Parts: sequence; structure tokens; C-alpha cells
Amino acid sequence: MPIFHRLLLAFLAVGAAISVPLIFVAFEFSRDASRLRTEQGITQQIDVVAAAFDQEYAVGVTRTLKQITASEALAQYLSASQDERLVNARTLETSFLKFQADYNTYSGLYYLDTEGQIVAAVEDGRRVNQFMMDPDAGASSAAPLTPTVAARRELFQRIKTTPSLLSAGNMEWFMPPRQITVEGPFVDEKGRWTVLAGLPSLDFDNGALSGAAIVRVRLDLFLERLKSFTLFDERIVWVFTATGSPMLAPPQPVMKLTPADLAADSAALTAVVMSKRDGDLVASRDLAIVGGKPVLRLAYGVPNTLLSRDFRPALVFFMVVLGLSALAVLTIAWAGARRFSSPMIELANAASRLAQGARTQAVAVQTSGELAVLVDSFNRMAANLEQANQNRASAFAVLRRTAEQMQADDASASAAPRAATDTLRAGPSRSVPGLEHDAEDLRAISGLITRLIAEREENLRNIREAKEAAEQANRAKSQFLANMSHEIRTPLNAVLGMLKLLQSTPLTSRQDDYVTKTEGAARSLLLLLNDILDFSKVEADKMALDPRPFRIDQVMRDLSTILSASVGTKPLEVLFDIDPTLPRSLVGDDLRLRQVLINLGGNAIKFTDSGEVVLRVRVLDRTAEDVHVEFSVRDTGIGIAAEQQARIFNGFSQAEASTTRRFGGTGLGLAICQRLLGL
Repeated sequence: MPIFHRLLLAFLAVGAAISVPLIFVAFEFSRDASRLRTEQGITQQIDVVAAAFDQEYAVGVTRTLKQITASEALAQYLSASQDERLVNARTLETSFLKFQADYNTYSGLYYLDTEGQIVAAVEDGRRVNQFMMDPDAGASSAAPLTPTVAARRELFQRIKTTPSLLSAGNMEWFMPPRQITVEGPFVDEKGRWTVLAGLPSLDFDNGALSGAAIVRVRLDLFLERLKSFTLFDERIVWVFTATGSPMLAPPQPVMKLTPADLAADSAALTAVVMSKRDGDLVASRDLAIVGGKPVLRLAYGVPNTLLSRDFRPALVFFMVVLGLSALAVLTIAWAGARRFSSPMIELANAASRLAQGARTQAVAVQTSGELAVLVDSFNRMAANLEQANQNRASAFAVLRRTAEQMQADDASASAAPRAATDTLRAGPSRSVPGLEHDAEDLRAISGLITRLIAEREENLRNIREAKEAAEQANRAKSQFLANMSHEIRTPLNAVLGMLKLLQSTPLTSRQDDYVTKTEGAARSLLLLLNDILDFSKVEADKMALDPRPFRIDQVMRDLSTILSASVGTKPLEVLFDIDPTLPRSLVGDDLRLRQVLINLGGNAIKFTDSGEVVLRVRVLDRTAEDVHVEFSVRDTGIGIAAEQQARIFNGFSQAEASTTRRFGGTGLGLAICQRLLGL
């Protein structure tokens, strides 16, 4: 592929890599902004509907019920005699008619006595006889219950069974706050969606239930207004009851909704709840007449295509921008490829002519930057190559003349000079007089390298043999130490047993002192044998940990007992600093942990004459299943010099020879501890 085409493709790729992501980001941002505007519009519309419902139904119904139960007309009815109550009931109905005139959403208002019988009632702007609206009120009536009567009875039963008086001792009582109870929504006998809301009235003399005021609220006017709500000329509003029954659906829904598609969220009573279903948007909010008890669920089902409908003009704009950007990138790429490829094509042609042996002229192109440097370097290289060819020709001419002069001076010249002359005539790339010496040097160097390689392999073989012998000797030593430790420990245990039996017999004070010292020496020897056995196990890689559950407080108590016995008469205090967050039960090899801590604590006590020895336990890291615990021992003893700190972990060694004589010990303790911690 020509360089022009490659540069053109490269420029196009760079232009596309720069412009396409920018256009894509702008496209996505604009589309998301359009969707966000649509979602905000839906949210605002739902909030407006919820505010209107709350004002028209929740606030109005609550105010009406409280005014009825606190009205003078109801108070006069309750305090009147049986004969006067009929007149007072008519007065109460007059107030009901006024409420119904003020609120066109009220299709009925009722007041029921303690038995659930209707005392006063109005429906659709007129008084209604109780026998006409309650079939059970007349003895001869056998008509089925209407939905309104059935719902009213259910509502009164719930109001009646709600406690209204609580006794708290002799002559002490209080009434809980009266709450509005809601029944519905349901479809009444006229095919209208209806809700009943009731509030009990109480006798303030004794706190007993005196009746209940009930308002029947029409929801069909509210649902009718919702039918006019559209988004991009599409009806998307759905209304469900609190139990999931559909109350309002678009005639030709652009998106099918079911109660299962609505998110169950307690926040839906106070704010719009958004959810996504396969890219489509579902927005819902609960509407309530009584706080905390939703009656309706308002939902908007907006498909993804409808969310992006506002983005269509912007989509056309982005298509035009993308086309213009592609044209601009192509134009710029063609101009750039043409500008950069011309000098390179000229250089390639000049290099081809130079490779074919032709004398080349200087490349003359108008360019700048690195290409100008490349052209200038090529011209200098061509000039230098031409000068080198001239110098080479002159040098070989001198060599040929010298060889011819030597042949002329020595008529009996050997074949070697003739061969040299022939070689010089054959070409300039060989120098015959040094070839034999170079071959000898190469042979000598090759022989030296071969000899060095052989010696290195021999040394490696000797090292491997020595290493195997040392490992075998180390294993034999460890096995010998282990066998000897076992062989010596068996009779030593017998000696300890006999000494213990001897102590149980009558002894003089001197004999008892001798036996005690002998037993101490035997136990020291047993400890030494145990250290040698552990050290030999570690050296032979036979030591293994035995993890098991244990209690850390028991380990600390054992350490306290053992270390306190080692203090003797020293003015020394052994302290334990334990992290309070440390779990009481751990899993690990508690025997080896005791061995390490006893060794470290014993060394601290042995090399500390006064002061304190502190054993510190800290939790470094903790997860649900693991805990990382650090154990440390600090003392106020003689300390260890910095240059001796690395050597004390070697077997059978201590910081100083004098230390061994003064304090005793084999020097195996720290070596064993280090190897145990490395398991």
C-alpha cells in the first residue's frame, strides 16, 4: 500500500478517534438530558395530582368529619330526649346538605347511632329516608344489600370495635385520639368508584361511643380529570386500588401495567417512586385520605420510545453534525497525507536509485520539522557515501600500485604475493596478510573457552558432591542426636522417678538437700535433652504443628505460674499486658506457643536482675474467621549488642562466652523458637 494511502488511513483513524467519542458523549448527554426532563415533568405532574387529591379529599374529608362530630347540631341531638331527637335529626341533615353543597365530591353524608342505625342522611343533595337506603331497617324488606350499605356496615363495625375508653385505676380514664377510618374504594350501585370515611363521636361524660359520622366520597370526578392527562399526546395514566384492582387504564395503552410492576416502597406516600422495566419507566405514588393508609395508587407507564420522543430533533441535528464532521475529517486527512507523503516518496525514490548504484542528486523538497531533518540527513549521508567510495577507490589504487611495484622489484616473488595481489584485485573486503594470524588467535581462544567450560563443569560436579555429602552428614548428625536424646532421656526419667521415690523416704536435711540438688540437675539435663531433640527435629524437617482449639487465658495462667517460679528471690515483677479485644478461644498449637513464650520469658527473667518483665499480647488484624495476634516480651535486663543480635539465633551460641559461664544455657532456645515460628 502506498505511503499516501497509509497516511490517509492514519489521519482518518485519528480524526475518527477524536471526533466520534466527542459526538457520542454529546449525543448520550443530550439524550439523557431529554429523558431527565421528561422524568422531571412526569414527577411534577404526579406531585400536582397528589397535592390536588390531598387538598380535595384528605383535607376536605378530615375537616368535614371533625366539624360534624364537633357541631352544635350533633351535640343538641345527643342531649335531646327521644321525642325531640327527630327534629334535631332534621337539623343535622340540614348541615349535611350545606356540606354537600360546598363539596361536589360528596355523594352522601350519614350519622349512625350506637346500633348502626341511620339517624340522619343525605344523598346527592336531598334527604333520604333510612328505609330507602338500608334494607334491614324495615322488617318486611328482603332486598339484597347494595354495595354502599354493605361497605357502610363494614365501616361502622370497624369503628365500633375500636376501643374508645381505657381505664387506668379508680376514677381515672382517658380517651385515645379519634381516628378517621376508611372503607373502599368500591363501585357503588350507580357504577361510581366510591370511598367511605367515618369518624366516631364520643360521649364526653363517660367516654362511650355515641355514634359515627360517615362521608361517602365520589372518585369518578377525580378519575375523569386524570383521563385528560397526556404525554406527547399519549394517555399513560393508570390508577389502582390499594389491593391492586385497576380503576383507570388508558383505552389504547402504550405500555401495559400490572400491580406487580409497581415498586412496593413506603416512601411512595410522600414522593414519586421511579423504577425501570427493560428500559421503560414506571412512576408511581400512593394517594391517601388518612395519613399512612393508601387508598389509591397513581402510576405512569412510559415506554422507552416515548421517553426519547423529545430527543428526535436533536437526533437529526447530531446526524447532520456527524456527516459534516466526517467530511471535514476526510478533507483534513487528505491534505495532511498529501503534505507529509510527498517528501517521503521523494526520499524513497532517491534511496532506490542509490541502492542500484546510480549517483544520486540531492533531494530538494520544501518541508519542515522532522521531515526536514530527515531530508538533510539523507543528503549528507549520500554525500558522505560518495566521498567514501572515492576514498575507497583511491586506497585500492594505491594498494594495487604497491603490489605491482613489489612484483616488479622481486622477479622471484612467491605465490603468496601474487595471491595477495589477486585478492586485492578481487575486492576490498579482505586483508590476506592477517588471515592466518586471526585464525590462530581464534583457535587459541576457542581452546581456552573449551578448557574453561570443562573446568567449570568439573567444579560444579565437585560442589554438588560436597553438598550431598554435607546434607547426608547433617541428616546423620540429626538422627544421631535424636537417637541419643531418646536413649539418654529413658534412663534419666528413671533417675528422676527414683529421686522422687527417695524424697518420699525419711531423709536427713543434708540428704534431702543432696537429693533436691540432684533432682534439679537431672531436670536441667532433661530440658537440655528436650531442646536437643526439638532442634534435631527442626533440622531434619520432622517438626510439625498440631493446631487445635485452646483458651488463651489458660495459656497465660500457665505462663504466669511457670515464669513466677523462675523469678526466685529477685526484685523482679512479671507483668502481662493483654489486648482486651483478644478472643478468649483460638485455634493453634498451644504447646508450641507455650514453649516459645516460656523460652522468651525465661531468657528475660534470667538476664534481668531487677525491674520488670512485660509479656504483651496485641491484636494486629481481625476478620470474621481469622485473627492476627502479636506476642512480645520486654524486660529491663542487660540487653543485647546490635552486632550480636543476628548470631544469637544460631544453634549452640549465645551473645558472649562469658554469658555462658555466668548464666548457663545451651544456646538452643532462640534457635528452636526461630524455627518454630518459621513453620
